[in-house]
Amino acid sequence: MGFGRGRAAFETFQSAFDRLGIAAHVEPYVDVQNAVRLYAGFLVVRSRCTEANFHCDWRGANNDAFTLLTPATANAGGFGLLYERLSGDVGDYDYSMGEAIVFGDGFSHSTQPGESADPVVLLCFEFGSDRMEHWPKIYPNIAKQATHLRQPDGKFIPTGKQSL
Repeated sequence: MGFGRGRAAFETFQSAFDRLGIAAHVEPYVDVQNAVRLYAGFLVVRSRCTEANFHCDWRGANNDAFTLLTPATANAGGFGLLYERLSGDVGDYDYSMGEAIVFGDGFSHSTQPGESADPVVLLCFEFGSDRMEHWPKIYPNIAKQATHLRQPDGKFIPTGKQSL
């Protein structure tokens, strides 16, 4: 099954990922053979969140994969991220233009409840190791987040997730 028109969309996200220099920030901490690999890029759009829904994007991936979130619209400041601190308390992070949050294994987080007249758009990247031996622990986490992915070996695959 081919990646079709999604390949051009993926290349748009890859270009942004490269221009922002994201790989350089995590490369010292990830087991890579050649370079950090972008698995998926997409936009998260929210205008309302009625209650917190804490979850972890990554479990058991040994921090060989990460999520990056950064605002693509200026109205994201009041529609932040809640997260569980190591102490068990809940912290909050307000998105700011020109800043991003990156997290890996075990980072429990949620969209902060709120409402916005205009949609809030976040740019999201899922990325990590280019070593296929890590894919069996990465794939079960990321397969729930995107309809198509680029594996560490560069091959594009469908996940079976239904598009919205």
